[in-house]
Amino acid sequence: MLTYDHPAGVHKTRIFTLERDNKGKLIGRQDEPLCPCDLLVNFKKDKLTMKLTPHKPTRGATPNLPPSIVLGDPISTIFEAKVAGDTMVGKFYGESGLSETIHFTAIRQTKTAPLLNPGQN
Repeated sequence: MLTYDHPAGVHKTRIFTLERDNKGKLIGRQDEPLCPCDLLVNFKKDKLTMKLTPHKPTRGATPNLPPSIVLGDPISTIFEAKVAGDTMVGKFYGESGLSETIHFTAIRQTKTAPLLNPGQN
């Protein structure tokens, strides 16, 4: 579970699922149904990098998009982090270089551990 403070003053959480495929390659996905994305993951020593690329939206596939949304090629988000045990600290930014760099912290949650939901505590 990755958490960060958005520049607009909102605390946000993202959940990524990372696992190894049957060939040992690290694969991942963002667990957010409203944002279907491809996630490329690299992990070497204590450095994790991820490239999150939203699927290209189309009006036919996503008819509820507001008319103000300009359809075009999506911009990937790059995540870079240092991993220590079950935690990581890093930053992410838009691949175009036009967005702010945002710092985050993340903690590994096992498949058997329930997700923490502060709204229900």
